[in-house]
Amino acid sequence: MLAQYPIHTKLTLTNLCDALSDFHALKKVFIQLGVRADWMIPKLHMLEHYADMIQFYGTTDNYNTEYTEQLHINMAKEAYQSTNMKDEFLQMTLWLEHCEKIFQHDETIRWCLQDSTVYNPPPPTIPSLLRPTWCLTMTKRPSVHRVSVERLVTNYGAVDFIPSLSCFITSRQQPQLSWCQVEAEAWRITIDDFDFDFPVYHYLKFAIDEGLTSQTVNILHAKPAREDKHSNTLPAWFDPALVPSSRGRGLKVYQVVQIRVIFTLPQVLIQEYLNNDPDFGVSTSTSDLSTQPNPSPPVHLAYVELFTKFEASNPITGLFRIKRLLHNNSHHHIACIIPFTSPEL
Repeated sequence: MLAQYPIHTKLTLTNLCDALSDFHALKKVFIQLGVRADWMIPKLHMLEHYADMIQFYGTTDNYNTEYTEQLHINMAKEAYQSTNMKDEFLQMTLWLEHCEKIFQHDETIRWCLQDSTVYNPPPPTIPSLLRPTWCLTMTKRPSVHRVSVERLVTNYGAVDFIPSLSCFITSRQQPQLSWCQVEAEAWRITIDDFDFDFPVYHYLKFAIDEGLTSQTVNILHAKPAREDKHSNTLPAWFDPALVPSSRGRGLKVYQVVQIRVIFTLPQVLIQEYLNNDPDFGVSTSTSDLSTQPNPSPPVHLAYVELFTKFEASNPITGLFRIKRLLHNNSHHHIACIIPFTSPEL
């Protein structure tokens, strides 16, 4: 009760210290009677600082712990409930960052609607040295080492895999061509003459590189239907993603796609068509490729199905409506092959 006084003097603070000293002198009786085994309680230690804290910061009715308790609810409990309870720390941090951005955006809209002339300076930006970098992390070995084109069509749904691959190779050989010219020139690529099997990956991981460590943030799946060890059929899993689009005219515009296949090109195909491409080809002064000390690593590609661009949002829900791009209003999906050269997804 002495600590809760709204007004304190030197006498009341002395009485507070004396009462605490008497308690410490007599508290051993509880241990002798077996009520407690020890008095190692952090809050009991805090009582030693009450007199000094009252002299520095005023009486105890001027402050309490409700502020930090509320912050614990907003920044810990609610943030944890928004995660999937796995690797929760990074998800909680990202959720809090999203909440702050939404709050800032809402305040900006309110300020614009009020037509205020008061200038609010923008928040300080994070220095580039402190900003984490994103990177793509792939497994050292593919999920399936050899997948035929027939299996890509039937199991993965990559119906236009060969035409899309022909267009991709043509665009890499002649980057100055427009997309219509690429489609016209793609017939020259006779991939059907080769019996190729493609290494396929079922996962694509995004990670934040923090220097000494990296943490996985998101995983994209492209897995066909399969059976588990109990012979139960597991459904196919093909994730959607946002990829950069070339229609932005200087602005970064994104388009929704559905990833069907994540793969790399066989070496024989690279040597045949893309040996001069710096992202794929291997430059060597001899005919023996095994003598090259630093061959280029394989570039991961993805066969994706395209969706329509973002139109005006719904005035009620505020959501954008998109649908699959189809060939001439048919049920045949428009698809293409894109490289994963940078983590812009």
